[in-house]
Amino acid sequence: MARYRGAHNAGQSRSLREWWIEHSVVLEEILVSELLVRVVAAISNEILRMADPTDDKSVRSSHESLAAVTHGVFLSQTEASNRVAQLILEGHGARVQDTVRLNRLRYGVERWTDWLIGRISLDANRSFEYCIDLERAQSFHTEVRQRSADLEPDITTRLMRAAMRDMLTRRTSSESALPHANQQVASSALALFRPELFDDYGVPKSLWLRRLQDTPIQERSPSKVISREPKRSAPL
Repeated sequence: MARYRGAHNAGQSRSLREWWIEHSVVLEEILVSELLVRVVAAISNEILRMADPTDDKSVRSSHESLAAVTHGVFLSQTEASNRVAQLILEGHGARVQDTVRLNRLRYGVERWTDWLIGRISLDANRSFEYCIDLERAQSFHTEVRQRSADLEPDITTRLMRAAMRDMLTRRTSSESALPHANQQVASSALALFRPELFDDYGVPKSLWLRRLQDTPIQERSPSKVISREPKRSAPL
């Protein structure tokens, strides 16, 4: 940012253009990372809110620590995202198509963030603290609550996930600005999931297999396993 401000103050249009070429992918990654940061913070907040008051003190403390850490990361991410939004607004040295593309990416990330946060919990009294548009997130939440009784595969959810992936693929660059840092973020995100949700090769287990493993051996039969409702969790 210091280099950008220096070039802008000195009126060096060429240096500004070079800065945008070098940092456009970084700006993309900052915008996209807000989705992960907000969702993880919302999950941590919901875990703390739903914690049993009778839980052991150490368990309660771990929940509070997790919520505090994720909230701190959220504040840092918000500051970075606001700086990117300011750069898009100013557009000094950037091509019009660059700022338009980044702005479309920002709007797409905001919408999908609210979609994911709206689906974190089915609880009617849940919090929407980390959403971007409260009304939109509540609308998504109402939608998933209305379909919560349906045990059939949720085709709508699959299509929405595909649409989210398509948006991120089309509106971001194929190369990565910070591949090592991105790998660390991905590893940390996967570490949030319980190990038993993955097989020996690191592939997520299918819902059918999880139902089978959760069913007592004496009750296992194709009809019972298929019809058995899985344990309710965040419908992400």
